[in-house]
Amino acid sequence: KEKEPSSFIDSAVLYRQESTNSTTVVAKTIGESSSKLADTANKSEERSKEVLLEAYKNDQSRHVRQIEHDEKKMDKEFQVKKLDNESSRQKLDNEIQVRKLDIEVTRLAMDKTRLDFEASSSARKAAIDDRKLAMDE
Repeated sequence: KEKEPSSFIDSAVLYRQESTNSTTVVAKTIGESSSKLADTANKSEERSKEVLLEAYKNDQSRHVRQIEHDEKKMDKEFQVKKLDNESSRQKLDNEIQVRKLDIEVTRLAMDKTRLDFEASSSARKAAIDDRKLAMDE
């Protein structure tokens, strides 16, 4: 009968050791899994940071390209307006020159009319003088 308690105690101690070993194995497994999950989480977080940094750089590059594009567009618009202004100025200058030439042509036509009138008056006067001389003779 002494063996039973001893065997009962032995089996309890053995059970306790096995339970402790199992708990240790489970704890080690959980610890290893937690460590792997933590490593994976850290790697994922690092990758997320890299992706965010790359996205930020791309966004900044796109923003810079957009600004450069806008500047070129504004410069082209300015050049077009400048050319339009020069063209308008040249057109106005041409119109002024045409009007000046029209005035000059009108003045010359008036001078010609006056000279024609004076010539015809002189011719009539000469004709009258010729008739008078012819009558006097």
